[in-house]
Amino acid sequence: MDQIEYKSVILGLPRGPGFFSQKPDLDGVESIDAELNKLGQEGWQLVAVFPFTDGSSPAQISKALHYFSRPKPTSKTDPQ
Repeated sequence: MDQIEYKSVILGLPRGPGFFSQKPDLDGVESIDAELNKLGQEGWQLVAVFPFTDGSSPAQISKALHYFSRPKPTSKTDPQ
C-alpha cells in the first residue's frame, strides 16, 4: 500500500501600499505563486487551504495555512 506524507505551510497575503489598504498587492502574490510552484516541482500537491483573518473589522484574510500531500518515497529495503 502506498504511503502518503503531508506538509503544512503558512503563506502571508501581501497587502497594497498604505496602512489601511484592504486590497491585495498583486505584485506580492507572485511570491506566493513562486512558492507554490516550487512545492509542486518537489511533488507536493495542494489539497486544502485554511484562511486566517487579521482580527480587523471588516475581517481581512492576512495569511492562510496550505496543506499539501505527496506519495512517500519508498526505500529499496522496504518490503512491498
